[in-house]
Amino acid sequence: MKRTLLILLLCVLNFSFAQIRFEKGYLINHKKERSNILIKNQDWAYNPTEFTYKTSEEGALQIATINDVQEFGVTNFSKYVRYTGLIDDSTDNLQRLTDTKDPIWVRKTVFLKELSAGERNLYMYNDEKILKFFYADANTPIEPLVYKRYFPEGNTANVFSNNDYKTQLNKYFDGENVERKIDRLSYKQESLTNFFKNYKGFDNSIENEELNRSKVNLYVKPGIAFSSAELLIPANKDLNTQFESKISPRVGVEVEYVFPFNKNKLAVFVEPTFQTYNQTGKNNGGADAEIKYSTVEVALGLRYYMFLNATSKFYIDGSINALNLMVGDNYIKYKVAGLSVENSVELNGRPNFGFSVGYTYHNKWVIQAKTYNRKKIVTGTNYIDAGYSNVTFAVGYNFL
Repeated sequence: MKRTLLILLLCVLNFSFAQIRFEKGYLINHKKERSNILIKNQDWAYNPTEFTYKTSEEGALQIATINDVQEFGVTNFSKYVRYTGLIDDSTDNLQRLTDTKDPIWVRKTVFLKELSAGERNLYMYNDEKILKFFYADANTPIEPLVYKRYFPEGNTANVFSNNDYKTQLNKYFDGENVERKIDRLSYKQESLTNFFKNYKGFDNSIENEELNRSKVNLYVKPGIAFSSAELLIPANKDLNTQFESKISPRVGVEVEYVFPFNKNKLAVFVEPTFQTYNQTGKNNGGADAEIKYSTVEVALGLRYYMFLNATSKFYIDGSINALNLMVGDNYIKYKVAGLSVENSVELNGRPNFGFSVGYTYHNKWVIQAKTYNRKKIVTGTNYIDAGYSNVTFAVGYNFL
């Protein structure tokens, strides 16, 4: 069973690599020459400094850097323009705020992502440290919109904000009767983008991307588990027991958070799952043995999606069962051949790892196969070892 699941996992992995494709786009070089190309669209979480492209389907891979390109875009998805100028290098990390409201200006050359285009344009720069927005129109070159949080006079008990971006926008939109809307704006991508796109001068013909949005999913996943266990006592191998595989029910509830970048291909999840395994057997000495094991496992994991089309996608994920909550009595009981005395070992559980492949339809229905590595279920002793292994299959439904 595990070998079959491993083969399936390898096939899906192979598909994921084959899925990487190039999409129609363009670039404008430093001579202002435009070329239609095929771009490897990585839906960058942070503004790129280079990108991979081909001039045709059969063409060789090429790398374009910020030194070579003034502008590039993926058709109907995203657009980046080169900007050389001042960027506020102030972080928004509470642990590293300064004690002054003034921006920390640094001159850089970067690609800015265009969020909204028309009579007035909005751009964004995002790296691992800072998130900043920029404005431009026909009469105004690209300028940074100023926002900075700081500790006034070094007082870390209070956090003040320099909201000069609102003053700037009131100047740029003077006469448009949007003062109240600007006053309610927050210095966030969605808030600013919606404001610009609701402006009457927004040009829908050049809108290049529907915002990738984060998403929370809530799945209920009932299914079955193929479980087995073993008892190992090195000092007396006659007591070793292999409990045969048995089908038993399992049910899980999964909360998934899908990240708002990389085309929503990455997600994290937490899934509490109830599983139970009751089985009898004979040890190597021919005496009776019994196991009773019921637990709620709480898995934390990372998932990667591979889209087939607009309604279907595969995924692979890895997780750790970080928490094991025992339900009821959990034990292995065994006898020694020729004796009537019954010995009992209390069971618990250590963390173990799981690997899944799955298929999602319309972001509502999901089928999933999952395998786990051996879990040690006896702790606190060196003379007894017991392990639990299982493969599960589940069908789920998303209620959000």
